[in-house]
Amino acid sequence: MVFVKDTPPDRIVRDLRPGDRLHVYGLPRIDLSQIARRAGHSRDHPESLSLPLPYEMIIAGVYEDGGH
Repeated sequence: MVFVKDTPPDRIVRDLRPGDRLHVYGLPRIDLSQIARRAGHSRDHPESLSLPLPYEMIIAGVYEDGGH
């Protein structure tokens, strides 16, 4: 997950301790060029199709319940 610096979600996550939970909503950001590259080379490197998807979640907000 990516928290944009100095946004409300970023300020909240700074105060979390190990084991704490946070209920967030975010936007997936997917690297489509990496997926296309893997597909284009799949005949020579079929294992590339089994790699994890190249994505990250941009956290846009935190739900009021805080995840509790």
